Amino acid sequence: MKIANTRKALTLASLTLLIGVQSMELAARGGGRGMGGGGGFARSGPAAGGSFAARPAGGGAGGFSSGTAGRQDLRADRTDGRQDLRGDRQDNVTDRQDNRLDYRDEARDDRQDYYDDRYGYPGRWDNWATGAAVVAGAAIVGSAITAASYNDLDCTTVYVDGLSYSDCGGAWYQPAYSGGDVTYVVVDAPPGY
Repeated sequence: MKIANTRKALTLASLTLLIGVQSMELAARGGGRGMGGGGGFARSGPAAGGSFAARPAGGGAGGFSSGTAGRQDLRADRTDGRQDLRGDRQDNVTDRQDNRLDYRDEARDDRQDYYDDRYGYPGRWDNWATGAAVVAGAAIVGSAITAASYNDLDCTTVYVDGLSYSDCGGAWYQPAYSGGDVTYVVVDAPPGY
């Protein structure tokens, strides 16, 4: 008995809700103007002649020929959209990776330029490879000796502006790299010496 009363109450509530929703839709379309005249139908279109013969072929709402074809079109559109998104994400990943590589290369070039400007390799001695003929004692500025030859010399190391200079009997040297090995290049005396 209790189940039957519950079912009746649910049916009544559902029916009331349905009528309320339809009334709101009718009012929203302008059809709720009262009982006299209007009635909510358009004065032109298929309903004006009392017939729905002018409906689109296929009977589907909104011009779909059938529900199955519409669903297949929607699935195909969603699949294409997902593939486009995947492609866009991959393009973004590739672009970010390229940007990181470019930034790394530019940062390395900037560090090398700073080092060249600060320590003068090769900027300060642009002509050392051509054999600048400035003589400091018996050594020619720009010439280089190996680390083993340098160790055989009697040298005193001096630091000027954060750079190390070695005075080896009147010839001044600074450390440099050549092919991954440490060499010592003959330089002019530092300022003040």
